[in-house]
Amino acid sequence: MWVARFLIAALLLLAATGCTQPSMGARPEVPLPATVAPTASLAGAPPRAPKPHHYPDRPITILVGSPKGSSAELAARILAARLEKEFQNPVVLAYRTGGDGQESWTQLNSSKPDGHTLGLVSSPQIQAGILGSRGSAQLSLNGLVPLAGHIQDPTTLFVRSGSPFRGVEEFITAARAQPDRIPVSIPDKSVASSLAAEELQSKAGLKLKVSPFVDGNNALLAALGGQTEAAIGSYSSALPMVRSGQGRFLAVLADERLPSEPMLPTLREKGVDVVAQTSLGYAVAQNVAPDILDYLRWSLYLCIADPNHQMKLRDAGLQVKYMDGKQFAALLNWEGERVGRLMKKK
Repeated sequence: MWVARFLIAALLLLAATGCTQPSMGARPEVPLPATVAPTASLAGAPPRAPKPHHYPDRPITILVGSPKGSSAELAARILAARLEKEFQNPVVLAYRTGGDGQESWTQLNSSKPDGHTLGLVSSPQIQAGILGSRGSAQLSLNGLVPLAGHIQDPTTLFVRSGSPFRGVEEFITAARAQPDRIPVSIPDKSVASSLAAEELQSKAGLKLKVSPFVDGNNALLAALGGQTEAAIGSYSSALPMVRSGQGRFLAVLADERLPSEPMLPTLREKGVDVVAQTSLGYAVAQNVAPDILDYLRWSLYLCIADPNHQMKLRDAGLQVKYMDGKQFAALLNWEGERVGRLMKKK
């Protein structure tokens, strides 16, 4: 399994270098806002900032480490269209998908600090890459300036419509009674799904037969076709199959119920304290001029808070979770500590 091999290799590298992420406790120290319903006003607006003279003077590039058609790429594409109106300048996506996104973040780290290159940051994918490349000095969170959080795509437990499991309690009870007998599919290269599967088994006291599939869609299709009994993957990926009636969610691995799914319970409600999601936001390289940083933070807030923008995200099954720069940085550090802690258990 790719993720298992990756985590074991990363753990060995960590042990060799003696490097660890700074401890941030059980949750980020900076309080994070709740996921908001579409068209809701967003709290935590940064200070209003004027547009710097002669900025931007050419197209803005957003480095994207996710493939075209993915939820992350779609979120960036929707935001880029809105940012163009704010900047009165083209905003283009540059795809750098090598190394499961690491190529894009490494390029962002070394980009010219003039504010014309932004990067889409995906967590916990970026932290896993950093921990796995200790000693290379090619990628570091310290080389980036987080600007804003944009999306939080929670992990879900998904089953086909005809599944015998009517609720998450039944699933957990059956898994405890049949160790290593209930097959569950996950996307092979999804760090969020792999960590969710690890924590679910550890904290619920059960053993699943975890089967990796090439991507999120194939993992879901395996559950629909009966190859597996359930899939652990992102909410946005599974939502079209739920909307079509092919499948349903048993639980969401979020801090609280989603505004779009008020009847869907969280695992925490069922006594299993597992929170797993992919968080998307934006960053620039170090040493960008302060007036440009302020303007970027203000522009991102205006665009994310736009009701029309939120509506487009909702239609795509994406959950808005705006975070200012400090909140997003705290989340990245907490996820890094969490990834490192789970690696040590391997």
